[in-house]
Amino acid sequence: ISSSSSSSSCWFVLFLVQTAALVWKNVLMATRNWRATATQLAAPLLFVLVIFVVDVGVRASRARQPAFLDVRRSTPEAIRDIPDCEKDAFVMRNSECLDFAYAPAGNVHADALAANIAANNQPPIPQRRYRGFPDEASIDAYLLNHPNEVLGAVIFHFDDDDNNSNSNNNNNNLRINSSSSSEVEVVPVAIDYTLQTNSSVKFWRGEFRDPNTFAQLPLQVATEREIVRYLGNQARRSLGAVEDDQLDLTWNIALRTFPHPAAVAPSIVGGIAPGFLFAATMFSFVLVASNVVHERELQLRQGMESMGMLLSSYWTSWILWEGLMNVVSSGIITATGYLLGFSLFVKNSQALLFVVFFTFQNAMLAFALLISVFTKTSQGATSLSFGIFIIGWIFQSTVLFGFPYQPQYKSDVLRVIFNLLPWNPFTKAITDLGAATMTLPSDGDGFGITWRRRFAYCVPPSSSGIETLPQSSSSHSMLVDSPMETTNVGTGASAGHYTVGGCYLSVGEAIVWMSVMFFVFAFLAAYLDQIVPNSYGTRRPFYYFLMPNYWCARRSRVCQTSSSCCGGGGGGGEEEGGGKDGEPTAAEAAGRNNNDKMMSNRTKAALRASLATPPLAQRVSSHNVDEDVEAEEQRARLHARILLAKAGERDGGGDGGDDSARADGSSLLEENVPQSPALPPPRFATNEEGEEELGQQQQQQRAAIELFGLGKTYTLPPSSASGPQDPIEEEESAASTRNRLRRPTAMSRIRGCLSRWFPLCTRRKPKIKVAVGGTWLQLETGKVFALLGPNGAGKTTTIHMLTGLVVPTNGDANILGNSLVGAGGVDRVRQISGVCPQFDILWNQLTGIEHMRLFYALKGLWAQNLDHEHSSRALLERVKLDKVASRRTETYSGGMRRRLSVAIAMLGNPPVVYLDEPTTGMDPVSRRYVWDIIDEYKRNACVVLTTHSMEEADVLGDRVGIMSRGYLQVLGTSLHLKNRFGAGYRISVALEGSTTTMSKRKAELKRIVESTRSDDEMVAVPLLEEGATRYSMEGSRSMRYSMEGSRSMRGSDQKYGSYEHFVVPREEKRRLPDLFARLDECRVRLGIADVQVNLSPLEEVFLQVTTKEEES
Repeated sequence: ISSSSSSSSCWFVLFLVQTAALVWKNVLMATRNWRATATQLAAPLLFVLVIFVVDVGVRASRARQPAFLDVRRSTPEAIRDIPDCEKDAFVMRNSECLDFAYAPAGNVHADALAANIAANNQPPIPQRRYRGFPDEASIDAYLLNHPNEVLGAVIFHFDDDDNNSNSNNNNNNLRINSSSSSEVEVVPVAIDYTLQTNSSVKFWRGEFRDPNTFAQLPLQVATEREIVRYLGNQARRSLGAVEDDQLDLTWNIALRTFPHPAAVAPSIVGGIAPGFLFAATMFSFVLVASNVVHERELQLRQGMESMGMLLSSYWTSWILWEGLMNVVSSGIITATGYLLGFSLFVKNSQALLFVVFFTFQNAMLAFALLISVFTKTSQGATSLSFGIFIIGWIFQSTVLFGFPYQPQYKSDVLRVIFNLLPWNPFTKAITDLGAATMTLPSDGDGFGITWRRRFAYCVPPSSSGIETLPQSSSSHSMLVDSPMETTNVGTGASAGHYTVGGCYLSVGEAIVWMSVMFFVFAFLAAYLDQIVPNSYGTRRPFYYFLMPNYWCARRSRVCQTSSSCCGGGGGGGEEEGGGKDGEPTAAEAAGRNNNDKMMSNRTKAALRASLATPPLAQRVSSHNVDEDVEAEEQRARLHARILLAKAGERDGGGDGGDDSARADGSSLLEENVPQSPALPPPRFATNEEGEEELGQQQQQQRAAIELFGLGKTYTLPPSSASGPQDPIEEEESAASTRNRLRRPTAMSRIRGCLSRWFPLCTRRKPKIKVAVGGTWLQLETGKVFALLGPNGAGKTTTIHMLTGLVVPTNGDANILGNSLVGAGGVDRVRQISGVCPQFDILWNQLTGIEHMRLFYALKGLWAQNLDHEHSSRALLERVKLDKVASRRTETYSGGMRRRLSVAIAMLGNPPVVYLDEPTTGMDPVSRRYVWDIIDEYKRNACVVLTTHSMEEADVLGDRVGIMSRGYLQVLGTSLHLKNRFGAGYRISVALEGSTTTMSKRKAELKRIVESTRSDDEMVAVPLLEEGATRYSMEGSRSMRYSMEGSRSMRGSDQKYGSYEHFVVPREEKRRLPDLFARLDECRVRLGIADVQVNLSPLEEVFLQVTTKEEES
């Protein structure tokens, strides 16, 4: 229990320190990128000012409307005549518009009235501008088929249906005897009418046009005037007036507004604020998403992980820093709105508003972290963020119109779905806060919502179906200028408080929903980040948190290995906890003791699976496997079997055998294992308890890094391309290979295109790309292992597996006694390793010393009570960066950046260091400095070096391995490889003297070389000058003359006329003593000034090995 508690506290302290360092890094980045930070903080202020400008403009526009004027004595306004339809801007052009239509046409009274309306209008209406219709239905059909072509219509209603009826039963008709005939004309004494006009309010020349005063009232006044005129003239005729004697009628109608006080224009802040404030929040949203993805895109995050960074610290640092920015942003919004006098900010509780803004921005922060998991580039994250803004704006528009929070929407599931998107609860909360501040007609002031009533003001619908609060005799209704709902304020229990009946989702509930979304989105971001494949294709299973080894890894954190966070020595020099020359460090000893005591089931399974795979010589062609590589594999397999035997396991190599014999490992040691020049075979001794243990000398020489069949394969989508593929790169069936050899058809091309986007829709098997084909290797402390190979050979993938960035597909690695695939193995390995990746993990805005401080905390070196400032600057001085330590890395050259990466890798003197092409881009002087540092550093560490510089591998590499196509091709010291794979010895002879006899002397020199014979034993010849010439003499099996090698010397060798070059194959090395004797005899006669002897350069070995592998 105490051990578990100590491990937990150790992890927690490491978490706090790393989180603080990462937050400090974010603060520095924000300070250096002050323009982006200022924009992020100024965006809320700017959008609040925009809201203020819009609100002022709307208030000014409403102030010109009659309803918002203080009218005490209004001025009458005369009703105009019927307007010309052609002057109406909303009438359809290129059409025959009508000023008015009438019905029923054919009725003598209706026709007369319509003619009088047209004739007495000013100006008179021509006959083509009005039309009669049989009935009202005909007018409706015409208006429907001809929209925006008729200003209005009038339908007359008469008491008599028959114009010429002579019935005496109708008392409402007036009978007039015609003077010209004996007939009696019957006219109505009363005429009814119906008007049809367009009641839509139209915007005309900067003002809203009232349809009543534009078309309806003029038509109504003209109709009533002509009806009165017509009936008056008929009455005069009934009294004996002549027909031409018309009634002289003056008809003046005016419209006067009823006196009223000025209505106060309600603020629109509650309606427009959600959209503007959402746009302000999107600035932070876009910056967070793009910055997180940018770090992953530049592999900065992966580099920090390889240095031991906790993912929990990484996510927490972003949340803390951006949360602090949200506090400032929310305060700016609240303070600015209050100072500008917005009723939304003045009448409501400022604390409530602050919490609403803060919880919304936090929910959007977590949502930004979530979408960053699914985007691979910062540009893609920015584009996706703007897409989310458009979607959120559309959702906000629907919420502003009440959907789905009004009582008529009964779906609770739909409301829950809307609540899962942070902008919807935010919009509902701001809308309710705005509605609560609307002006009341009774007291002239709005109530607002206090912090205490953030839940109570919203009364949900009762079970009886009543959607509003019952109003008492003293209650009054307040119409809110908002599309959300009508609120009811009571004076009983709700006296003096704003209350809404039939309400869903109060402001308090919105705060709860947004807070929940913050934790949900943050959890999903951390969870999906583990199960979504990263740039290396690494991911965990979706149920990883249910696996025991996940929690065991947390308990077996760094404390049990390097003890760096608990005050132990985590690697370093003698003062820093490291061992002396030849003695294991504290980290190494602790790791090996831990490995000897226990072995996880995953480690055992990985070792058994690796031992079950056939040896490399059986998996590939035998001529492709070097004997040194095969011997190294057998030695590593032997040690893997010993580890399993010591753990009480049966041999996993398939050899069988007695269990007791396997348990003590004796029968395993009796096997005939080829010797390797790197490490002696392990020998066990027996202590007093009868337990096996390695002797002290063997303990000291035990390998620091052991690769047990470590391999990585990638599954690629099937391609439609034809042609055979290399069997080493792909392990597919013969049938699939035959399919690839066929000529691609149109259908196969379609399937190939679909397979890229819809791999489940295709039946073709995916390709298996072998990046590393199962490496068996042992590397010891105090040595530099130089790993060479062309691009794509698997060097970087191997380092990524050893540092935990890439999960091995098969096999395991034992690093200072820590299994890579065991529970917590990656975490422990990272704490005792230093990595200089292929690409610099540097922030342009940070200085060199700031990088050292950051990684000092990430590695957990703070607990060693060291003067990290002094040690960091001392290390920068060793790589010649002490004078530029306080300059930003954006000003560094490529070589300076690489030197800083090397210094970061060696920070804290870890016992294992991986250097992936560390001197790329360096000048020769800086390269020599770094070489000296690496050569000095290897005394107490195991250094794995990858490079494309043959000279660098030759100088630094104690052992050299060449990889090609994912497999280790050759292995050994540089001299061993040159002797085995080089073309032989290169002899360069410098001639001086007269140029006139030069050709003759060259011919004689060639004859001497070709005629040399000797049976004497070979004598040692000292190397006069390293690297005199570097040529590739392909196929030379005898001593021959190199015609193309003759050239003039430059630099310090200009005193010689030219060098003549010869290649002596290894098989002809016996000729060398006799050749040198004859050259010495002819030295004066031929003018020989200098003779140089070189072995074949390592570059020639590299080219020969890789070329042979490509050809095979």
